[in-house]
Amino acid sequence: MIRQAHMEMEGKYRCIVQTNQISGFTEFQLIVVVDACQDNVWTTHLDMDICTETIRMHCVGLFPKPSASCGIYNEEANHFLTSVPFDRVITLRNHTYEVTLNKQYFISDWTSYTNISFRCYFVIDKTSWRRGIRYKLFGDYGCDPIPPLPGSGTYNMTEEKSCWNRPREGAIVHYSCNNTKKLQGPETLICRNGSWLPESSTWPQHAKPFCSKAQKLRTHHFTEWIKIVLTLYMLHKL
Repeated sequence: MIRQAHMEMEGKYRCIVQTNQISGFTEFQLIVVVDACQDNVWTTHLDMDICTETIRMHCVGLFPKPSASCGIYNEEANHFLTSVPFDRVITLRNHTYEVTLNKQYFISDWTSYTNISFRCYFVIDKTSWRRGIRYKLFGDYGCDPIPPLPGSGTYNMTEEKSCWNRPREGAIVHYSCNNTKKLQGPETLICRNGSWLPESSTWPQHAKPFCSKAQKLRTHHFTEWIKIVLTLYMLHKL
């Protein structure tokens, strides 16, 4: 195993084995990879105002010349929807390569897909080596526009929207009931991972708000309770 190598070592080698009775040889191709394209060569930006993704990459010093395995990937169907090349691959004086990519995507072209990503990898032919990114496009799909209903009550929802015009991650719903009802369950739900969940951790995740009849103390029962208290008091005085 070669643990340290220089790009000048790349080439075809012959290994000869010779004994007193027989000799033989084998040939192999040594491919040296100069891994110059780390995660910091990538920049991504989502403009939520117009739901536009911008992806840029600029790598200098990669060796040998890479191929591109890039495009928009359908995470649910597990296949690429598009295939895109690098924008530019330039040979430098030291025989390494400068690679650039600049892509822009608009949600208006992808509204029929709810879970897509941009995957892009540097690939070196005849090796298993690859480097690159897997970046979720346009953020999360969001939650159901109609949250759990409380029955005879109302709710107010904050206005954060996903690129699919649904309540975005972090959107909040506040619940209230009319004067004849009492709110049971959590007062607030929050959009998390595509579901409406209690904002407070004191409630189980499946808990939902609902309005029920307010419990009133009946006059008859109250009168009987007073009689019992007075009787006990008089007995105590005796």
